[in-house]
Amino acid sequence: MENFLWWGTLMACLLASGCHGARLTESSTVAQQPCKIVDAERLRQGGKLLIIPFSANAQVEATTQSEQISLMIVKGIAETLKKSGGPFEILSADNASAAQLLLQGHIEEKSEKSQVKEWIHFENVLKLAVSLEIRETASQRRLAVMVYSLSEPSPKKDFLSLGYRLGKQIGQRLLTEIQLPAS
Repeated sequence: MENFLWWGTLMACLLASGCHGARLTESSTVAQQPCKIVDAERLRQGGKLLIIPFSANAQVEATTQSEQISLMIVKGIAETLKKSGGPFEILSADNASAAQLLLQGHIEEKSEKSQVKEWIHFENVLKLAVSLEIRETASQRRLAVMVYSLSEPSPKKDFLSLGYRLGKQIGQRLLTEIQLPAS
């Protein structure tokens, strides 16, 4: 009877705390958050785009790792936009002065949290969240604003690969929002 009471108390605590709903699937979790395209027509025209590496905001420690994550996000965005054959010419730091459009952003969250999987086994989940904007360099007019996040179980990925995938998804989302097909 004492054993039954102990197990019953344990089950009630787990159910009350919501642990039964914290299971993860094998795939990534992508949060579809706000994307506001202010001037889709101007973005469809494209031009020379400079992607500035993302800076860490006040809640994210600026470290060598956060700088590397930022570069992987930039790489993912740049590769996706280049592969699309769309209207953007991606510039490097060498020809930054020729930029007509500027994409810059911030890493809003970089976290690793434990989640309950299959009741007993704990699994670490990595999460990256960014905000970004695209501006026209001549007028400083804002053309688009996006907020995006991606979560994955950590045994499968690290923050660098997560940043790269996040960048690719941002590029695909941008192409979708301005109604250009992604490759």
